Amino acid sequence: MSKTFTIKHFTEAAIHIPHNISVMVCGEHGIGKSEIIKQLCSELHSRECRTDEFRYLDRRLSQMTEGDLLGLPIIEGPSTKFLPPDFILEACNYPCYLMLDELNRATPGVMAAVFQLALDRELNGYKLHPKTRVYTAINTGSVYTVNDIDPALLDRFWVINLKPSVPEWITWAKDRLHPSMVSFFKASNYSKFLDPGKEIEEGEVSTSRRSWVRLDSVLKSSGLYEQPEKSAFFTIVYGFVGTEAAVAFTSHVKTKSNFTPDDVLTSWSSKKDEFSKLNNQTLVLQLISEVHKSLFEYKYTLDDQVTSSNFRGFVEALGAELRIHLWTQFSTDTSNLALIIQVHKIIGDLVVSAIG
Repeated sequence: MSKTFTIKHFTEAAIHIPHNISVMVCGEHGIGKSEIIKQLCSELHSRECRTDEFRYLDRRLSQMTEGDLLGLPIIEGPSTKFLPPDFILEACNYPCYLMLDELNRATPGVMAAVFQLALDRELNGYKLHPKTRVYTAINTGSVYTVNDIDPALLDRFWVINLKPSVPEWITWAKDRLHPSMVSFFKASNYSKFLDPGKEIEEGEVSTSRRSWVRLDSVLKSSGLYEQPEKSAFFTIVYGFVGTEAAVAFTSHVKTKSNFTPDDVLTSWSSKKDEFSKLNNQTLVLQLISEVHKSLFEYKYTLDDQVTSSNFRGFVEALGAELRIHLWTQFSTDTSNLALIIQVHKIIGDLVVSAIG
């Protein structure tokens, strides 16, 4: 089995690849290969302090014939010559990022033309601009209907097998996708649903990062995130990610609290009345865990008077039994003793106040 690399590993290495060496990114469908390459190109454009236009040319080789890539012949005097298609001419005249996607779904004739582009950096006598970069992305694995890539073509590229990590995807998703979907994948037992399963039966709906993003878009536009009890919610989820993931995600959204650590530590005064109506201990325990994580990861600190006051109000609203759970939660991780002492003091003061 080939070694796989995360986005971080890929970008750290790819920024050192010279313009004249073509790059091939391999991986499962739906992991965002094309988007990751485009982001890399944008970063390279900035790193090189380029002031020219960012020209990113994306073409699907699986949709092309030889003529689409080589161009069409014209008569010039006693002979003919080929005029290249517009995107090839642009990559020759200007510094461009040329993305030739789905190489292993292309016809043999198109793949042969890519031979010359990838190594010789020219096609039918038209030479690529010295600063034009060439990229391609392919799906790899026995479940895909693709063509084998000739080793002679493969060694014309710097090749990397990409498998973005779950934390990398969550970091990307938190500002783009609904909080319910982000929190779903933060739960370790659900992260298995992010990528396709190892064994996918023919015709079976399977998960992929792309399918989750598309699902998120539909649930947002339809307003169904707020109505997970409707039968349409499960039906739509199933159509994007399959049975097992649909059951787990629907259950998660139905029980997911709208409260976040931010609500507790920065906006408690406006949230406490709503919290008092929350009649689900599982959700409260989940919120305690999330608040604990935010404080231990130093996103917030109880040295701040406002945060400390908000946290105290939250602890006071928990009641005796849940306070004990919070006490235990903060006592098991000794990596921040100062925080533990602060939390214990707040709880102690509340106990003394209740007795007095």
